[in-house]
This record gives sequence, C-alpha cells and structure tokens, in this order.
Amino acid sequence: MAADWQIISAERPDWGFGGITQQLTATPTIAAINGFALGGGLEIALACDLAVMDEDAYVTLPEVTRGIFAAGGGILRLQRLIPRRLAMEAVL
Repeated sequence: MAADWQIISAERPDWGFGGITQQLTATPTIAAINGFALGGGLEIALACDLAVMDEDAYVTLPEVTRGIFAAGGGILRLQRLIPRRLAMEAVL
C-alpha cells in the first residue's frame, strides 16, 4: 500500500487541486465563503492566508464521515490553524 502511494505522489508532484493548495505566493490569498464549502472547497479555503465567512456559511469535510481520508491536506492545515483538540472534535 505504501508503494502505491509513492507511485501516485511521484506521478503527480502537484497533487492537491492541481497544485493550488501547495503554491506559495507573494500576494495574500483570501477565501470568501458564502454558502457551502464542502470537501475540496474547504480545503482550498484552509490553504488561503485569510478566510471570511458569512454567518450562514456551512463548512465540512464529508470524506471524514464516510471513513475516507481527505487527501487535499485540509485536516493537516486545520490542526495548524486551530487548537488540536478543536480540530479533532471537528473531524471525528
């Protein structure tokens, strides 16, 4: 299984939404969330420097409720942005 992951990452070094979440820019990036940010939408928002949300906005990683690993890096980013216990509560 580990070998399969190494093959995938070697073939696609820019994985994670076409490399959008892996790029460093000199210009700050801002996510404006109005409505739903599910899965990939949330992961892209977490990769931004700043996120602004409407009061009625809804964000979630639906992969977690299905026992699938959200492979865009959102879970790892989340635990860097908020306290670890809150991140664990959000994804478990």
